[in-house]
Amino acid sequence: MKEIKFYGGDTIAEAWRELLRQSADCGETCFGMFNDKQLLSTDTLDEAYKKVTGLTKSEFDERDRKEREEYKRWEEAFVASIPSKTEEYKKAARGVIIEDQYDYWDKIVPIRLNDLYHGMELDATLEICRIMRDESVSLEERIEKAKETFHNQGHSGMSGGLVLSMIRAFCPEGTAVCDRIRF
Repeated sequence: MKEIKFYGGDTIAEAWRELLRQSADCGETCFGMFNDKQLLSTDTLDEAYKKVTGLTKSEFDERDRKEREEYKRWEEAFVASIPSKTEEYKKAARGVIIEDQYDYWDKIVPIRLNDLYHGMELDATLEICRIMRDESVSLEERIEKAKETFHNQGHSGMSGGLVLSMIRAFCPEGTAVCDRIRF
């Protein structure tokens, strides 16, 4: 049997069609690995989907359609909630972020809520600002706890960079915190 390598990003259907094409070209059964599952050129499209997802193609498509609809409903509800969430985040920041940054915070909150992360970075920033406001422990202990918290928040490079810039702008001793965080 001839092994076929699939392209990163191929769908199951694209991989299956490539197996069929290669098999027809060489006149023998071909196989390829897709998500650690062996697909054969002798498989039907439903068999290939079953091997990878546990569902037939039509079952997979139906599940995908339902998930998209559910996400669309969630997204619409979230967008409708942005005005009330904006007010909640404005209030939550009072006494937590640097006081002379209140107007800037108020300006960016609806923007952050309406972006890719749906306000996750607002929560992450406020969490670290609260740590840095806790004067019952030394500055060094606060910075270490803020650093640990940042790493436990599970940021990607993009969200991490955004949160670090927000910490620098809004957090007491934000520059000192950011200077110590490496990710």
